[in-house]
Amino acid sequence: MLLVAVEDPIEKLNLIDTIQRLGVSYHFENAIEAILGDIHKNNTPFTNVNDEDGDLYIIALCFRLLRQQGYNVSCGVFEKFRDDKGDFKKSLIGDVLGMLSLYEAAHLVIQGEDILDKALAFTTFHLKLGLSGMSPDHKDKVIHALRWPLRRSIQRLTARWWKNLELAEKLPYARDRIVETYCFLLGAHFEPQYTIGRIIGSKFTSILAGLDDTYDAYATVEELELMTEAILRWDTSPVNSLPNSMKMVVKSFIELLTEMELMTAEDGKSSLVQYVKQALQSITEAYMDEAKWRDEGHVPTYDEYKDNGVVSSAFPVIQTVTFLCMGKYANKEVLDWISNVDVPKLVKASSIMARLMNDISSYKFEHKRGAVVSAVECYMKQYGTSEEEAVKQIIKDIENYWKDINEECLMPNIVPMPVLEVILNYTRVLEVMYADKADRYTHGELLKDYVTLLFVDPIIIEQRNSELV
Repeated sequence: MLLVAVEDPIEKLNLIDTIQRLGVSYHFENAIEAILGDIHKNNTPFTNVNDEDGDLYIIALCFRLLRQQGYNVSCGVFEKFRDDKGDFKKSLIGDVLGMLSLYEAAHLVIQGEDILDKALAFTTFHLKLGLSGMSPDHKDKVIHALRWPLRRSIQRLTARWWKNLELAEKLPYARDRIVETYCFLLGAHFEPQYTIGRIIGSKFTSILAGLDDTYDAYATVEELELMTEAILRWDTSPVNSLPNSMKMVVKSFIELLTEMELMTAEDGKSSLVQYVKQALQSITEAYMDEAKWRDEGHVPTYDEYKDNGVVSSAFPVIQTVTFLCMGKYANKEVLDWISNVDVPKLVKASSIMARLMNDISSYKFEHKRGAVVSAVECYMKQYGTSEEEAVKQIIKDIENYWKDINEECLMPNIVPMPVLEVILNYTRVLEVMYADKADRYTHGELLKDYVTLLFVDPIIIEQRNSELV
């Protein structure tokens, strides 16, 4: 169906959209790239629309698919839908599918694109306002999109090996969240060829949660200094005098990285595990800084906190583990890129978002168990605001980081698009984990419905009259 030549590209655009929404586009990467590349080259359907003003649904769909593919399409294609005052035309309001298409497209906004900011505000307001008068089918689509816009949602909504580590028993104070962790990894790279990466990544991230909780609320600063030394030296001797739980965390990391070296040795890539080790050492130092702030009762500025949060969010180290297991993308060039001292803008934006979204969903819970530092307190200190205003402004910052992410996913790039898409997908997972200021990682019962959709309830595909429906 994708390869059949047709004069009107709209049919193929709709098919590509459907394939991507189902999360099976990895089967058709070359065909999709060829079709979208041809559309971008010939500037269709932007110059071949169905009426005088242009069909909003078609233009917004094409814009979104091209931007998702990395093409830096100008947002000027939406100018024809604005009036003399620069506002979007009121005549668009009754076109539910067109408004919904524009709403989805506007989420690929980058910095400085005021027209897309206005498009998002315009469509969000009028789609919500018009819900009561919509048909049931349109209403369901709009409600879902308002809750989970495509750009910010996971395309696809067994752990025997985990029980062998016995971390739940040996680290009773830590969060045992293996299912939640696996969902996190699955959302980032769900394709079948990355199965090993998901397993290794889930094990690593779960142990990392134990490390995080140890620094946050369990050990003294003196004990943590010894633990930090052990990880920096990659030697268990500094923790010999510490509680068994802390020794267990260090030992688990050493054993897991040894497993990674064996796993990658067959492909001649065992030397790349060094990047994971270095990233783990960096996050240990970032955790140590936060532990000292807690012990001293020190609240850094919001900017200082975000700088440290790039690392303490855990995104760089988790992404490094992911790339190590990505086949042909597991190479020195990619790992040098993500490990650069000058953190890539895309990695920085996604990492700070992870830190901020986690904080506004869990800072009250963390404060109860001894933590005194979060983005909220730091913002209040630096800018002298109330708690409510601090949360409001942090949410605005998160929206701005989304613009940075959208911009960094446009071509050309120094790393392949699949690498960028993994980081984008990690950020999408955040929207699920921390939606409505709820911490679904810590409070796993809130994730139950999503786990059911991912692993229990299949997508039913029926065959009727020789057509796939």
